[in-house]
Amino acid sequence: MKSPMDNCYCRNLSSENIEKAHDFCSGDYESCVIYQGVFRVDDAINDCDESVASPAVIGLSTGSERNAQLQMRQKLLLKMLELLGKNTHATTMYRDFVLLLRHFTAVDDVALYLVDSENQSNNRIVGCQGDVVTDEQQSGRLKCLCGNIVDGDMASTSLNKTTGGVYWSNDFESLSAAEVAALSVCISARCPDNKGGSVVLLPVCYRGKAIGVLRIHDKRKGLFTRDDIQFLEGVAVGLGIVVIQSRADESRIYSEMFIDSVQNPIMIVDSNLVLRKVNKKFCQNVSLAHDDVLGRTLEAILGHDIYDSIFSSLVKQALCGERTQSTNFVAFPGRDAVCYLITCQPHFSASGVVDAINMCMHEEINGPSEI
Repeated sequence: MKSPMDNCYCRNLSSENIEKAHDFCSGDYESCVIYQGVFRVDDAINDCDESVASPAVIGLSTGSERNAQLQMRQKLLLKMLELLGKNTHATTMYRDFVLLLRHFTAVDDVALYLVDSENQSNNRIVGCQGDVVTDEQQSGRLKCLCGNIVDGDMASTSLNKTTGGVYWSNDFESLSAAEVAALSVCISARCPDNKGGSVVLLPVCYRGKAIGVLRIHDKRKGLFTRDDIQFLEGVAVGLGIVVIQSRADESRIYSEMFIDSVQNPIMIVDSNLVLRKVNKKFCQNVSLAHDDVLGRTLEAILGHDIYDSIFSSLVKQALCGERTQSTNFVAFPGRDAVCYLITCQPHFSASGVVDAINMCMHEEINGPSEI
């Protein structure tokens, strides 16, 4: 079995679904209703009539080509709705979106920049160049023009601007030296070979606040028309819904982790990784009283070596809005190593930013052999 999904029968074995796990998970998976309900971006991209030319959804078009372009725009929006309805997992949703958009726009590269909070303590960049999608998560602020857009710090600019806050240019050479340098930082993060040409920066917003930026770039000059900008502005609005839907669905899952709260260590840390809530089992494992745990960082309680080797990468991904899991052997201070399935579930505030991480350590009876 390869890459089972979170709700696969093989991940939730019971007397009711063990036969389905045998028939579908290790057998005819294409007939499985769970598999059929998943959005597959490759199928969406290849779902074209090869006998009919399919123009890009952007660029100047006239006559019959314009009609075909409008049809392709409608098809892109329908695929976005399908993506929103079938795939709500942040791990793949953003990757599918940028690949889908790059295919329909036929540009050199598309990149999505997302921040976790207003102070941009962590960010995530999902970029697509050709058919290759890269996903990078890092701490700190966005050190480029996209970060300025999120901050609302674009008072002085030589870029074209719409009333909706979209910034764009059809010629890098017409921009100020400072803006060219800031845009080069954006491009170098994902696509170091592409310089110059046309670019559009679309804020991705929720409740009037920017939570990210969608950047579309191409080496061709004079690519975007004002009609293109208006259409892409609508796409960015839809993307905002995609991001918030994904984060909301991820946030609801955390309640499932409390089912085994008596048997397994559970802790909740805030965005600064300070422990705010822990259960009795966690206190027992670290041999500390409840009041001695709260208010301290997870690293201070577990020790640098355990935190850095096991928890650090999981927490960084969770701060960027992604639910993460990993199976590891953990030796609490003074105790033998035990195999745990560690789940980090981000919790989102009403404004759509990560304000806490719910962590559960589920003891695996038949864990992997320790190396």
